[in-house]
Amino acid sequence: MSSSPFSYSYRDGIRKGFLLKRFKYIFIPFLIFSGIYSGLAVSGFLDAENRSFGSLPSVLFQHIFLAGFHGYFVVIIFQFYILFYLFKKFLDQWNPLTVITVSFIINVAYLGFFNFVGKIESIPLSGIIWSSFNWLPFVGWLFYFSLAYYCGRNIEQFKALLAKHKVWVSTLPLVLMGIVLFLYHSEIIPVSDSKRIDMLLLTTFLFFGLYQFASRLQRVPRSLLLISDYSFGIYLVHWFYLHLMAQLLQAASLSLGYFTIPVLFLGALTFSIITVYLLNRVRVGKFVVGQIGKGRSATPVQVERSTTGEVPA
Repeated sequence: MSSSPFSYSYRDGIRKGFLLKRFKYIFIPFLIFSGIYSGLAVSGFLDAENRSFGSLPSVLFQHIFLAGFHGYFVVIIFQFYILFYLFKKFLDQWNPLTVITVSFIINVAYLGFFNFVGKIESIPLSGIIWSSFNWLPFVGWLFYFSLAYYCGRNIEQFKALLAKHKVWVSTLPLVLMGIVLFLYHSEIIPVSDSKRIDMLLLTTFLFFGLYQFASRLQRVPRSLLLISDYSFGIYLVHWFYLHLMAQLLQAASLSLGYFTIPVLFLGALTFSIITVYLLNRVRVGKFVVGQIGKGRSATPVQVERSTTGEVPA
């Protein structure tokens, strides 16, 4: 959904250095953490039981190109940065309803193939294709991109539609959740991940509902602003602290019961923020965990309420 603030912020044109800036502060940190987590996987430092026995270059290749670790979403996001850069002027000219409809059909056809067609052994590299390429290429997310793009670009019309259909926006997520559960438990769509075709509509209406809720807030909580500023660094770092803390609890034979999850969550969040903050105090730190302090006006809701009217580059 990052295309929504992009289309809002860059309605008058893309600024110079758009891709270069994101390469430096998003893709380079992704590459660095691909290397870090590859080294940890091969060494078994954080998880000896699930240690990877592949060579470091092979694990690194998997992490960068085959969604081998949780940072894979950066590859998806970067594909849309490039699409946004190349096709913005065309998207502004084309009919939004046509683009959204065609994107939805393409997305459903693509995900539907992987949902309903099992791995075809005769196809070379079928294991990799069915495990990674159902979510890594941009076509698996095309509907979200096009919908969010036009929602951000036409923010006033979007808000008016949400207000007009607020009953549907509030109730449809619950109905769609029920449909998803029914299709899963009846094994019509037995896939258990976010790349199910029925998730397209559920995710869409959850986004509508959350946006409608956020629009009603008089003030964004400071804690959310803090997390927003540090979100990319948290995304990269948190997995390290989750595993480290879990290993320490296990080594100490300390059982927290139901408190394990909140303790791990708060601990990983806190240590991640501290790590990102400290690294950003060093000149090269922003190339490792990304920049901080750039996210407070990153969404249409926040930009509208900015007293300065400034929009991040």
